[in-house]
Amino acid sequence: MRFDMYQAIARGDDQLIAVSSTGAVLSSTTGGLSWERTDLEHNPTLIDVAACPNGRFAALDTRRKLWLLDGGQWSERPIDTPESVLSITCDPANRIWVTAAFSTLMRTSDGGESWTMQSMDEDFQFTSIQFIDADWGIATGEFGTVTITEDGGETWNPAEYIPNEFYPMAVVFTDRQTGFVAGLNGITWVTRDGANTWTRYDTPSPTPLYGIASRDGQVIAVGEGGAVYSWQGDGWRSVPGVPTMLAYLRAVEILDENTVLVGGGFGAIMRLSTAETFASAGEG
Repeated sequence: MRFDMYQAIARGDDQLIAVSSTGAVLSSTTGGLSWERTDLEHNPTLIDVAACPNGRFAALDTRRKLWLLDGGQWSERPIDTPESVLSITCDPANRIWVTAAFSTLMRTSDGGESWTMQSMDEDFQFTSIQFIDADWGIATGEFGTVTITEDGGETWNPAEYIPNEFYPMAVVFTDRQTGFVAGLNGITWVTRDGANTWTRYDTPSPTPLYGIASRDGQVIAVGEGGAVYSWQGDGWRSVPGVPTMLAYLRAVEILDENTVLVGGGFGAIMRLSTAETFASAGEG
């Protein structure tokens, strides 16, 4: 629908889920070639979605609610916090994590029935969280804040700040050492030493970046005006063939070595080929 604003896409073993801030959920078992639509009750403002190893999908509602997909049915649970919730992930132990304002990280191991809250007691918001393996995870937030866990989230320790108090709109780590942080003005920061140092790389145009994803060595960033960029090892290259649009792109999932799925404003959901990008990069 034109009024849909797709915020995130998650990929399970045999299913893709895309969520919209208008309460729409799209499901595909054909790699994004066809979709089934579900409009959740009360039109929740869904801003993020995660796929868990056990096959469950978890979506985040800005109204402090957790939505779970089990057995083909969605159900909701309240999130026990007064803070604004911002992002969601699922760790290798199938625990669901939510980031929030006031430097808050929350987790549940029972599908939202109970929550454990951790806070740095500082007035900033965590905007992303990711687990690379059962022990190592990273959360980033306002003012370039970075914190790392090496014990599965029991304790979190600060890492080197992203320079210039950078606000991370989207973050992805490919392993414990290598990570990409995207934000406004087409600026990205890359670390190759586990967030000890950061190097700046700008995209071909000063376009705000809202989403970033990685898979099998590929990294794709998306943003305002239909911007789609591919990381080529030493910089960003525009992905060709993206139609000109006024809509932003925020949702992104890499399907295979040649195909990426993106979504955003005005109901935009597209499968794009990255083969030409990688071919031209290799020729250069």
